[in-house]
Amino acid sequence: MKKTRRLITVVTFLVITAMMLTTSAYAATGEATVNSHMLNMREGQGTGYTIIDVAYEGNTVLVTQDDGSGWVQVSFNGQTGYMNKLFLTFKEEEPAVTQVYTAPQTTVTESVGSTGPTNGSVLGEGVNVRSGPSMGSTFTTKT
Repeated sequence: MKKTRRLITVVTFLVITAMMLTTSAYAATGEATVNSHMLNMREGQGTGYTIIDVAYEGNTVLVTQDDGSGWVQVSFNGQTGYMNKLFLTFKEEEPAVTQVYTAPQTTVTESVGSTGPTNGSVLGEGVNVRSGPSMGSTFTTKT
């Protein structure tokens, strides 16, 4: 019982620490550049909405609203719609130096049926490595 309680305390501490290391920020409205080969502009915030138009890599859109949902309201080709923020690069977000997120490393010696973190290989193309553990984190590497 004592070991289980200690393990729960350690895991809780790690989760809280990881959450404090990640931040979500609302992007300022303004111009953004499409950083994906092709990006759909939709009628609403989600992939279930109808596609209004398509923007291609390098196209500039005007972001008119960001509510923090991951989807931003944009103006493009004289129309207003929504695009996924992950595929847009905001001019004010271009850092002079790339920052790399380093997750805290902790070893738990007590086992509760888990083998712990493992190494793996990425099979495929178009896989992105992000600067943090959320979909809102910026890309650090694009394959």
